[in-house]
Amino acid sequence: MNGGRVPPNDMEAERAVLGAAMIDRDCFLELAELLDPADFYSDAHSKIYLAMVACESQGHATDTIGIRGQLGSKLEGVGGDDYLLKLTDTIPVVALAAKHAARIQKLATLRAHIHQAHQIAADCYSAEDIDGTLDEIERRLASSPERRGAARSLGYRQVIVNTFEQISAQADRRAANSDHIAGQPTGITQLDRHLCGMGDGHLVIVAGRPGMGKSAFALSLVNATAETGDDGVFFSLEMTDEQWGRRHIAQESQVDSHKLRSGDISRDEWPRLAGAAGKLSELPIHFWDKPNTTIRELISESRRLHRESKAAGRKGLRLIVVDYIQLCRAAAKNRSREEEVAEVSRELKGLAKELRCPVVALAQLNRGVEQRPNKRPMLSDLRESGAIEQDADTILFIYRDEVYNPYKPDTGMVDNRGIAEVIVAKNREGGVGMVKAAWVPHLTLFHDLDEHHDAGDYHEY
Repeated sequence: MNGGRVPPNDMEAERAVLGAAMIDRDCFLELAELLDPADFYSDAHSKIYLAMVACESQGHATDTIGIRGQLGSKLEGVGGDDYLLKLTDTIPVVALAAKHAARIQKLATLRAHIHQAHQIAADCYSAEDIDGTLDEIERRLASSPERRGAARSLGYRQVIVNTFEQISAQADRRAANSDHIAGQPTGITQLDRHLCGMGDGHLVIVAGRPGMGKSAFALSLVNATAETGDDGVFFSLEMTDEQWGRRHIAQESQVDSHKLRSGDISRDEWPRLAGAAGKLSELPIHFWDKPNTTIRELISESRRLHRESKAAGRKGLRLIVVDYIQLCRAAAKNRSREEEVAEVSRELKGLAKELRCPVVALAQLNRGVEQRPNKRPMLSDLRESGAIEQDADTILFIYRDEVYNPYKPDTGMVDNRGIAEVIVAKNREGGVGMVKAAWVPHLTLFHDLDEHHDAGDYHEY
């Protein structure tokens, strides 16, 4: 299929690496951290290197004598004694061995890509189950061959050193800016302080009963990410792009969202709307509203956007929002609802770790909360909660007491209008608790309570 062309290789580099390893054990030990026998293009070189690995594991020297003993009757198949001696007679430069090894490794990766491309082409020609084939191709592309050294486990010393360096860097940033947080911002200051932002690789669940403002809360997350100039994507499995756009324009322009729906817009509001639309149109945010979206489609699109962002010199996706998790379909068919949600939850957690960014999934609560005197949600109220609760790093509940207990003046009750509680029910890297935020209903907007909560924020129809 390659038209008779020889796959990329560098025989001189392979010979130099083997010769250096044969005359210097320390050099071999360094190379053993970088190369696998399969990295060599030459089958003979692969067998020689494998013999050296066997020598080292048995406590024998990795020189010509040790290799000869390991190869035994296979010695002639790799060129015999003459070839082993020739490898060391060239007086290889030990100092350059690591450089040669890196080149060998990269060439091996190129050959792995070629092999993968051939497999994909063959699958496409013979495809009967088109959807299944496309899913398999996407999986292969997502797990494209990488340098093997990068995929190996880390010594614990390196884990601790890396972590300490991250802690030091975070402390330096905090010293320079007291408002700096480690993760992606939520747009609510007290919540950011409690969580230290949403962490890279974290699956964050935002749950609540219908009408509590989950989607509006998700919009505040998107806004906070956009304000940092970072890329994000919002998968809306419930709202259309026009519904989402109206909400966002209403928030930014401070024009009543009901007016945007009815078209009853005053002359002085048009400049605010135009300014908001112009600003929002420049945000690095992507929107998806395809119905019946599968988890494979969601992952595929996220990976595509992440690659494009990286290719453009940016950071890649820094926020993925899914509204909401129970509407996302699993790839496999004929499964129970619990199994579907478990698969989606597991895949979203894997996506967060793969792209090293927060994935926020909105979730519905079951009706059990309605049967209790205290309507504040608990973890057991999550629909199909087992897998979601297990996979999530953070679980937030949105609760507005005014929904269940409307404020009545002259009764002595606390004025609960426009106040939302964000309940941190699970926090893998910190404590649980609750923070309050301001809820502006006519703009479907969450704000910091201390800055925006006053009588002017309330609007009744």
